Amino acid sequence: MDRRISRPARILITTAVLLIAFTTAVAASGDREQSGEASADAPVALYGVMEYLEGEVTVDGDAASIGDRVDSGQLVETGPNGLAEIVFDDRNVFQLRENTTIRLDLQGGQVRTAELEAGSFAAVFDRLRQVAGDTAFEIRTPTAVAGVRGTTFFVRVESAASTYVCTCNGQTELQGLSDTEQLNVDSEYHTAYRFIRGEDGVSTETAPLLYHTDAEMDDLAASIGATIPWYE
Repeated sequence: MDRRISRPARILITTAVLLIAFTTAVAASGDREQSGEASADAPVALYGVMEYLEGEVTVDGDAASIGDRVDSGQLVETGPNGLAEIVFDDRNVFQLRENTTIRLDLQGGQVRTAELEAGSFAAVFDRLRQVAGDTAFEIRTPTAVAGVRGTTFFVRVESAASTYVCTCNGQTELQGLSDTEQLNVDSEYHTAYRFIRGEDGVSTETAPLLYHTDAEMDDLAASIGATIPWYE
């Protein structure tokens, strides 16, 4: 069943969910102050909001719906015709394409991570809060790790031995899981690499623009009111 929803309606849904979360947080903060508990000691827990769905999408095995909250540690999966977009921290969006399996860790106070076991993952980070060190987000695949400091990127697990990573616009730090060599990528327009596991470890090779287009990434950015600064 197609569960598409218009962009304006998606914005209204997300705003409503965030307003509820904000009201709850304010109330909790007031309770802490009244009890004398220091708010600085409370960890900042982030979560995602399921803003767009097509086809089969599940969270921890249960069918997902527009407006659902996606908590840290939950497993999100899409089917052969599935597509999901998850917004977190108000101005950052993940897009999970068909046949994708991913587990998100969105806890504050540490580097937030995504474990991409299979499929494709696109992201536009318009306002990524710095939570630890130089890298605020990290995506891990069977063969590679990408550290992100606020950028637009696309990752596809091609197989258990091959990962495609494109820094579409912005900065990433790329590294093979069994290799200490790190690639610091600063890209204005689609700089892609492939990480391939062989008998001697993980090798790296440059790759062309595959699996995604400018228009698709621009549309994803527009869903959170952002614009990708190509060539700026």
